Amino acid sequence: MSNFVINIQGYNKPIPEDSLKLKKGGNYSRERLLADVAKVRDILKKDNYLAPELDEPRVTYDTDTNTIAVELSGKVGATVKIVVESDKVGGDTQTTLLPVKREGTLDYSAIVEGERRLENYFQEHGYFFADVTPVCSVKPPISDTENTPIPNESEFLCSYLGGEDLSGREVEVKYKVNLDRHLRLSEIRIRGTNKLTIEDVRTVLRSQEANILGIIPLFGYGRGYTSASILADDAATIKSLMSELGYRAAEVHVVQGVSPNGEDLIITFEVEEGIPTMVAELSITGNKAVPTDEILAQLPGLTGLNYSRARMRNAARKISEEARNFLMEERKRPAPQDSPAPAVLEP
Repeated sequence: MSNFVINIQGYNKPIPEDSLKLKKGGNYSRERLLADVAKVRDILKKDNYLAPELDEPRVTYDTDTNTIAVELSGKVGATVKIVVESDKVGGDTQTTLLPVKREGTLDYSAIVEGERRLENYFQEHGYFFADVTPVCSVKPPISDTENTPIPNESEFLCSYLGGEDLSGREVEVKYKVNLDRHLRLSEIRIRGTNKLTIEDVRTVLRSQEANILGIIPLFGYGRGYTSASILADDAATIKSLMSELGYRAAEVHVVQGVSPNGEDLIITFEVEEGIPTMVAELSITGNKAVPTDEILAQLPGLTGLNYSRARMRNAARKISEEARNFLMEERKRPAPQDSPAPAVLEP
């Protein structure tokens, strides 16, 4: 390394050389360069420059001296403040949940993803009806393409930040939190079908009812465990199980209700079975060595039953086994011997 120049417009503090892996007189590698770019971003984040605009590092090779010079330039962007209106989400948890804070971006998709993750976080901790709304503010204010000022404390402004040059401005991304009631998930039900009971599916559902072991970490959930995304996964699981039972057009809806005491959440999976799909005929093709009648004799009766992918997989596996056994028996049989030619006597 002949030189490593870092020039970030708007950042007047020096970047400590001892925090970087690339050093003058040292060896160069792409891995060290990427690590230093990430380190520079981390240093800027600590000063609330969460979304710096860094250019691609410029790497110059000098053939005469066999050395490399690197220049990293860019802009600090806006100073960004992240506010979550809840005392239940600490700084480390915010960094884990919020892409804006963790990845250093003001893209609207990242802001919305933070909203979704915060809602899931609160719902998983018993605030099952929690609602989170992101709103953004900029100082000095910015205007749209028609030079109309965009109001602060608005969700629309959040969608406008990603494509703007915000250098020299202060941005606040605030997540407004409405926790609603703190509930216990006391019961999970299935209604609309007698083909599945809650006991049949309890072990494959991610949602968990509250239990007394919840006071002991790793052993249970004191207030239960679920969220909007978990409920969507559980509904898809029940729909898949209904499909395995032949109800391929089944629909599953989630209904959330609160008990009369106002403290318990009851989740009901409403199942619409639809018309079952039945096996009308079973045929086997492609078999040359094993007669069809022998194969069918080894299979359980499938015609007239509800279609099930599991039954079909088991039948296909059974056919493979029977064909393999048949061929092995055929190999064990002695090959027919040619009769010796009759001797010819010379006169």
